[in-house]
Amino acid sequence: MEKSYKDYMKKGFAVIGINTDVGAMEKVTGFIRELNLSFPIVLDPEHVSKRAYQVRGMPMNFLIDREGRVARIVYGALDWSGGPACRVIEKLLKDDFSKID
Repeated sequence: MEKSYKDYMKKGFAVIGINTDVGAMEKVTGFIRELNLSFPIVLDPEHVSKRAYQVRGMPMNFLIDREGRVARIVYGALDWSGGPACRVIEKLLKDDFSKID
């Protein structure tokens, strides 16, 4: 995800990580350092985001369009650095939502 973030951020792509573990600031800081992440990660120990987006499992990825609508949900881990994931990101950045596979 970090690679895609860096590749597409100048085109308007943003990534926000959400951690819902209670008391996990130390773990999150270590995770950010270990993976050298540059996108923001916010803490949500009260699970507001999980309720709002009806999260059923982790990881769960939401691609939000420029209007704030959920354009795609990806369940589970995914290699965001190439292939199908990059095609989806590129289509979203072009506002080409009707052709997302």
